[in-house]
Amino acid sequence: MNDAANNELSRLSPEAQVALIAAREAVSRAIERHRRMGESIVIWRDGKVVIVPPEEIPPRDLAAQ
Repeated sequence: MNDAANNELSRLSPEAQVALIAAREAVSRAIERHRRMGESIVIWRDGKVVIVPPEEIPPRDLAAQ
């Protein structure tokens, strides 16, 4: 996690920190699952909805989380 993310977490209650970390991990796992299964994901980029094909999804290091 970067410094901005750590700073954001430090402002939250311990319960909210746990919830936010769990949500981030779930999203990361879902993105990795889409990449491995060859499914696109949809993201918001520069004010627009963008479909990202699986070959453009960078691998996630789930072990580091």
